[in-house]
Amino acid sequence: MGKNKAAAEKKLKKAAKEAVASGRKIKRERNDLKRKANQQKMINQLLEAQAQTHTQMMRDQQVHQEQQLILHQQLQDAMNQLASQQPVEQQRDTERRVEGLSMPAYHGHLNESIGLFIHRVKTFFMAKNLNYEQNEVVEARCLAMVVANLQGQSAAWYRKRKSDEVRRVAERH
Repeated sequence: MGKNKAAAEKKLKKAAKEAVASGRKIKRERNDLKRKANQQKMINQLLEAQAQTHTQMMRDQQVHQEQQLILHQQLQDAMNQLASQQPVEQQRDTERRVEGLSMPAYHGHLNESIGLFIHRVKTFFMAKNLNYEQNEVVEARCLAMVVANLQGQSAAWYRKRKSDEVRRVAERH
């Protein structure tokens, strides 16, 4: 009977060890599941933040493009106003040759200032003595010079605007 008791105790200890090991295994698995759930939650949060950032960037880009359109229209108005303010005597003057001064380029990037571009264009035409408001030939030449120096998004905007204008004229006829 002592042998049976010892065997029973041994079985009981073995069963207890197995239960403890099983409990540890269950606890590890539960911790792994929690860790995976937390990782998935973090991934979902990152994806949501990325989507929100993308949406905000798209809104900002739309606002920027609208502002660019307004500024381009203001540039056109400013060029017209500048030409009307120049005296008639300047109209007869010939174009000056200015070394070291070149026509500015504009790309339409967020970090570019349309106001600075307008100022540089006005300065360029004034330095070259080009009165684009008083003479249609000079006006066409100046416009061609400005358009030739539009790059990237600003060039695409101008081409779209010009094609829309051509389409409207064609629809009228």
